Amino acid sequence: VSGSGTPIPDLLDDTNVGPFALGFEFPFYGQRFTSFNLCSNGWLSFTSFDAVYYNTDLPNPWAPENLVAFFWDDLNFTDSGAAYYRQLDAQTFIVEFVDVPFYDDPSKVVTCEVILKSDGTILFQYKKVELADSCTIGLQNANQDKGLGLAFDRPYIHDLLALELKPGPDWLTLNTAQGTVPAGQSAGLTLTFNSAGLAKGNFQALLSIASNDTQSPLCLIPVSLTVENSPPGLSSGPSASPNPALTGQTVNFLASASDADGDPLTYAWNFGDGGTAGGVNPS
Repeated sequence: VSGSGTPIPDLLDDTNVGPFALGFEFPFYGQRFTSFNLCSNGWLSFTSFDAVYYNTDLPNPWAPENLVAFFWDDLNFTDSGAAYYRQLDAQTFIVEFVDVPFYDDPSKVVTCEVILKSDGTILFQYKKVELADSCTIGLQNANQDKGLGLAFDRPYIHDLLALELKPGPDWLTLNTAQGTVPAGQSAGLTLTFNSAGLAKGNFQALLSIASNDTQSPLCLIPVSLTVENSPPGLSSGPSASPNPALTGQTVNFLASASDADGDPLTYAWNFGDGGTAGGVNPS
């Protein structure tokens, strides 16, 4: 976006600028954000104004909260390098670093960008990476106890690489987000499937396992869920008659629902005052 974006001023060494308005709500670890702050050291945060240059693994209590680390390393804009931003459309925001030098070796630079989409998708794109084994790539939540660490001080990133991160589906949960497996051993993962509220059909996802295996640092495992029945839908109501009602007056409640698969339905009412009932038309 360097040719069409807006230059970001005031980035020097270990600086944090912003906030920048996204133009949409961005979902991130159960919260929704409309702006972010940008650090000169290759990361953005939806809440942090720090300028931490010493990168860590993720998740980590020493790392900034609500973190998107697209190339977290000790970078320095003081003498050269540029940054730009652009809201591409109503659902897409781009931040780009262009030829930004490393503090410890100004002769080497990085050119990369991070793209945020309103559905929670994050895209990291790397055009030129002249020093790749000292950065952190990943995400971290507000409590700094959940995140995704794709790389930490290892040569994972390279020129002309793109990484796309998508929010996990609501119908699939994993019992743990990280762990350690000793050499020659194995560890089990538990996946929980929940079809509540899903329409009839087949749902697909990818389980991504990132590790420090130099031969296969990223393993993608297909996961699928087949829902054979559609959930019932409310046809009318709920309604009450008379409404309003006088003290001591009988009130009739009515609701009806249908099931596309023809399965029998049951009704459960909760009146909010401790009273409950069943059936289509309780009173």
